[in-house]
Parts: sequence; C-alpha cells; structure tokens
Amino acid sequence: MLQIIDKKTEIRDLKPLSQGEKFVLSNWSGLTSDQQFLVHDYIDKEITRQDIIDSFKKYYFDSSDFQRPFLLCMIRGFAGIGYGNFRVKKYFEEEGIDKIKTTLKIIHDNQQEAAYNLLSSINMLGVSYISKIMYFAERSFKSENYSLIFDQRVANSLVKLSLPEELSKSLDVFPSGKYINYKSYCNYINKLSDEIKVPAENIEYYLFNLTRKENGQK
Repeated sequence: MLQIIDKKTEIRDLKPLSQGEKFVLSNWSGLTSDQQFLVHDYIDKEITRQDIIDSFKKYYFDSSDFQRPFLLCMIRGFAGIGYGNFRVKKYFEEEGIDKIKTTLKIIHDNQQEAAYNLLSSINMLGVSYISKIMYFAERSFKSENYSLIFDQRVANSLVKLSLPEELSKSLDVFPSGKYINYKSYCNYINKLSDEIKVPAENIEYYLFNLTRKENGQK
C-alpha cells in the first residue's frame, strides 16, 4: 500500500464525517408513518456520517428509538438507489426488526462476530450494508480500532492498489461476505491507520473515492 503511504497528507486532510447524501422522501414510500416521523427532520436535507454517529450515540446513551439511527444509516447508504426502499422494507419483515435491535446491543457489548453473523441472517442484507451498520454503531463509542465500511468500491480500490494497472482494470471484485475476511480487512486498515497516523475512516473514504472518481462519479 505504498500509494496510500505516499498520499497520507492528502488522506489526513479528508473530511469523511461531513460527507452526506440527501434524503428525498418520495424515494422512501415504503417507510411506515411512524418510521417517517422518526427521520422527518432530515427530509430534503443531507444526512452526514456525523449525523448518523450522533444518532447512534443518542440511542446508546439516551435510550432513544433504535430504528432512527438504523434508518438514517440505510437512507444515506442507499441514497438515490431505487431499490433501497424495497430492501429496507424487507429488513423489517419477519424477525428482521428483532435481529437489528439485538445486533445493536451486542455490538456495544463488543461481540462483533456474533453481531455480524446475526445481521448476515437478515434477508437481502449484504456485507456492504452490514459493514455500514457495524461502522456507524461502533464509531459512536470508539475513536480507534472500529469496524469499517467495506463495499464494492473499496474492494476494487484495494485491488487497484495491489496489482499492475493492466490487470486491475480487467477485474471487478466484490467484498467477501465471510466475517473472518471482513475482520482481516478492518484489522489491516486500522493497523495502517496507526502506522501512518491517519484516521482509519479517512483511509476507507479515500479508497471509496478512488474508484468512484475513476468511474466519473461525484
């Protein structure tokens, strides 16, 4: 990861916590009236990473409704993706809502593997969004050695930085859904964070944007 070490000043200056996505209510018609009320203050506004972290803090330390931070995490994560509304509605079906509530508790109890596996058992919830939940929940009570977001853009950037360009351009990879591999990724980025004295979330955000920019996305 020599390219990351060379870019450490640029990475240190990134502001991932202020990065947000707009909440357009018309994209989320599947939310119940109670769920809409929980997040109504963000309608037509950007939801930033810091907003979600603060919401998780309020849940953990003020016993607020656990659905609010979860919904903010999903709304920001799916942003303008059309199927987000359908997916989130599915997450709350059957035993999903109880699994989400249990997961948030055991994350705070530092039972990360059990939390990850429980989230994995929810229909249609993959590693990209599992890792978002893990990151935001842990980040609300940890300042270091926390779980990190692991999505396709991050995975492709890791490949790009590890292989010659002529090879990396011919590959399109997805993050592994196994906890042991997710944990290895988090451990590696957190270790690199310690070595170059840059917040781990800044490195993840740099990796996310590296592939995003090459695809012409903002």
